[in-house]
Amino acid sequence: MSPGGQFVPDFGIRVNGAPLHAEIAADISGVEVVQEPNTLDHLRIRLWYEDPEHVQGSRTQDPLRVFAEGSAVELSLGYIDDLTKVFEGEVTGITAIFPGDTAPSLEVQCHSYMHRLRRSVRTKTYLKLKDSAIAAQVARGAGMSIQAKVSKVTHDFVLQYNQTDLEFLLERASRIGFELLADGKMLQFREAGDAGTVALKLSAADTLLSVTLREELLGQGDSVTVRGVDMTGKAIVGKAAAGDVTPGAARSGPKLSRKAFGATETLVVDRPLATKADADAFALSILNGRARAFVTGSGKSVGLPALRAGGVIELDGLGAKFNGKYYVVQSTHALAHDAGYTTSFRVRRNAVG
Repeated sequence: MSPGGQFVPDFGIRVNGAPLHAEIAADISGVEVVQEPNTLDHLRIRLWYEDPEHVQGSRTQDPLRVFAEGSAVELSLGYIDDLTKVFEGEVTGITAIFPGDTAPSLEVQCHSYMHRLRRSVRTKTYLKLKDSAIAAQVARGAGMSIQAKVSKVTHDFVLQYNQTDLEFLLERASRIGFELLADGKMLQFREAGDAGTVALKLSAADTLLSVTLREELLGQGDSVTVRGVDMTGKAIVGKAAAGDVTPGAARSGPKLSRKAFGATETLVVDRPLATKADADAFALSILNGRARAFVTGSGKSVGLPALRAGGVIELDGLGAKFNGKYYVVQSTHALAHDAGYTTSFRVRRNAVG
């Protein structure tokens, strides 16, 4: 914070564990980091570029060498004397821009360590394992550690067929209502975090700059039935109803859909199943996935490093129907010399107040 008491946006960058040289930091015109569960976090660093081999003067640092391919990069954002780490990953590309009428610039592209799960396509079998144990095995194979919520069902046989590790894990996660996130070199394999603890409270009276929220009953339904057969030909049936939606709520999308338009059932018969527990988990995952699309929205706030995708925020000052907890689907932190520091976000929830 400045001596006059006003908040002054600031950032800090470390490359391969070392603070960024002041010479290069002074050339940075802006940073932007986009985060979203089940995808790669993406950091863009924009800076003016003068090639030290062709420019006379005292420049000693070449950003092309500092931000070499594969370099480890950490970004912290916030305000002077109060920075919070918001990104950790690796340099995956560089764009050089030579516009002709203005000074050249560079845009350094970085992605979270989860990009390592996209590097190989493989076919592999997993025997007598839960999905959480499969995720742990895959993560370690990519050089990442794992933080996994133990899943319920042990599968006799699971096939990863001609898929990247990321495609495979996303498929396994979607069947049981789980999601993937990267926290540095740690892969998180967890239940979709809609019911998590509130990280921040944003109010229309101060921190919120704008917000748009939409309630949509189209696509909602109050029950899902999954049918299949096991290896012996025995029928398997899994079910999920409006009362099973998590987190539970009196005015959830499935319940309001039933009240407004009557009962409806979604029947799924095209997925391989092994046990009734597998079928029940899959049915609930489908129902929850649709319910989470009931209320969606987007907004912008003052720069808040703690407003992160995969977390839960509380919105206030929007009226009884739309006040409450929301899961953050995507967050974008942008800091630029000419625009200050703001955080944009997309949210969802399965109910209204």
